Amino acid sequence: MFKNYFKVAFRNLSRNKMFSFINIFGLALSMSVCLLVLMRIKDQLSYDNFHPNASSLYRIITQVTNKEGTKYRLATTPMPLAASLTNEYDFIDKVVRFYPIGGRRVNIGNKQLSINSSFTDSHFFDVFGFHLKLGNAATALTEMKQLQSFLEQEIQ
Repeated sequence: MFKNYFKVAFRNLSRNKMFSFINIFGLALSMSVCLLVLMRIKDQLSYDNFHPNASSLYRIITQVTNKEGTKYRLATTPMPLAASLTNEYDFIDKVVRFYPIGGRRVNIGNKQLSINSSFTDSHFFDVFGFHLKLGNAATALTEMKQLQSFLEQEIQ
């Protein structure tokens, strides 16, 4: 029975070569585009899933529109927004503010180390799942001496 189906399909494909090519090429192209879209969606949905309680983490995006009507989406918000959100909404457990201040170069002896630094809240390590190489995560953002000793040890 299946042998007969294959014979009929092969005969139709060989008789209408151009029509068969268009159909098979269109099917292959649509399947490859679909797979690329599915890969992109899977990548977007798996982003930052290594954090504990990743399903309850949210990022606030600001949309700014200039005079010409161009819209920009920025991952920045006003600094007082954190206090306002925690005061007005009961379902917010913790708010972490993150303010990058740029990169610096540290020279110790004849070695250089590039550091991209940022200001953040003291409970940053409670919310995000980053692990420290040295030091205590509970006191790392409250004591600057730990940073200095880490830099000296990293350069040596």
